[in-house]
Amino acid sequence: MLTRNLAVERGKFPERPMSLIKQIVKTGRTLEVTQARDLRRASLGLPKIGETVSKRALDEIQKIAKKGFPWRLDEK
Repeated sequence: MLTRNLAVERGKFPERPMSLIKQIVKTGRTLEVTQARDLRRASLGLPKIGETVSKRALDEIQKIAKKGFPWRLDEK
């Protein structure tokens, strides 16, 4: 565990979890909300999800992420 923590501190973080973190930082959600998903919800009588969480929640998520992953969040 110590080795893993040291690797993360040095910017060596696996890409798959990093892509999930980037999605959360971008939208506040773990999955992208597509038009197809919202259409499916509408067909079931459910409201649209919306592209992101509230501005306040997204700001908090981004603030936390910048403290924990500052070296990788700007990478594509």
